[in-house]
Amino acid sequence: MGFTISDTGGAADVFEIIDHGDGSATVFTKDPSQLDYESAKSYSIKVRVTDGGASQQLWDEADVAILITDVNDNAPLFPAATYSAQLSDSTKV
Repeated sequence: MGFTISDTGGAADVFEIIDHGDGSATVFTKDPSQLDYESAKSYSIKVRVTDGGASQQLWDEADVAILITDVNDNAPLFPAATYSAQLSDSTKV
């Protein structure tokens, strides 16, 4: 058996698949620093598995959705240094 990732919009450049040799595989990031929730919240890849048939090689594909979770890696930022507002003394706050 062998596993491969079909390129689906550049996701194959971000992920790799490791074949464990027992009919299972694991998808890893090639470089975890490439993952950024603010840039891409999810990826779609297509995993293809092929058997080792000598006379006729059989295969199947599955679509895999990878959802990226947010890590608090960006501090909050106010665009302006100062804010002001005027309120009437009858305004309910």
